[in-house]
Order: sequence, then C-alpha cells, then structure tokens
Amino acid sequence: MKVLLTLLLLFCAPVWSAQYKCQIGNTIEYRDSPCPAGTERAMQNKPQMDTSPAKRDEALKRLEADKQRAQTLERARLEKEAAEQKKASDAEASKKQQEAAQKKGSEVTPEEGAKQGAAGRTYQQERSKAQPLPTPKK
Repeated sequence: MKVLLTLLLLFCAPVWSAQYKCQIGNTIEYRDSPCPAGTERAMQNKPQMDTSPAKRDEALKRLEADKQRAQTLERARLEKEAAEQKKASDAEASKKQQEAAQKKGSEVTPEEGAKQGAAGRTYQQERSKAQPLPTPKK
C-alpha cells in the first residue's frame, strides 16, 4: 500500500524543469539547461496579436462581409432546393394526369361498348378480368 501511495505522489508531482531556447549556428535547440552566453532566444507562449483599432475595424468589416456572403449563399441554396422540389412535384402531377388519361381512355362504358362493338371491338374485351364472361346460349 505504501508503494502505491509513493508512486501516486511521484506521478502527481509537478515537473519544475525550465525550458531554454538556444540558437547555435543555424539551428534552434530546446534544452533543460541554460544556453551558452549569447545564444538564448526568448520563448513565446502566446502568439502576439495586433489589436490596434485599425486592425480591429478591418477585421469587423471582413466579418460583416463574410456574414453577408454566407446569407447570400444560403438563400441561393434554399431557392435551388425549392425549384427542384417544384420541378419534382410538377413531374409527379404530370405523370398522374397521364395515368388518369390513359385509365380514362381504356375504360369503356356499356354504351360506348355497344358503339365500339359495331366497329369490331366488343365490350366484353374491355371489361376487367374479375367479371365473368357471359356464357353463350344455345
């Protein structure tokens, strides 16, 4: 138990090593020990940002232009989707109308059947298969 506690404390202990950035010749080295005299370079933990009012105003203008462009692109995308949906619904309606016209053209009423019978077609040929055919009388 003591061994586990000791290992836990060792792993949780903060590491107090200093970092040094040295430029030796044309190369940059990072060390735990101090650099030789005249070769140390400053370490930057954060990138330096230019927060002058002019730069800030320029960034705000770019942001506003980007927002306008995004809105324009979104509007164009929505209009394109609406046009595609309308085209699909128009095609579906047209298909339904064609099917209805074909169905109406193939349905024969008894009166039309009598007229067509004289021209060579009989009403019995146009009836659905669910209806039994009349039996011939002898």
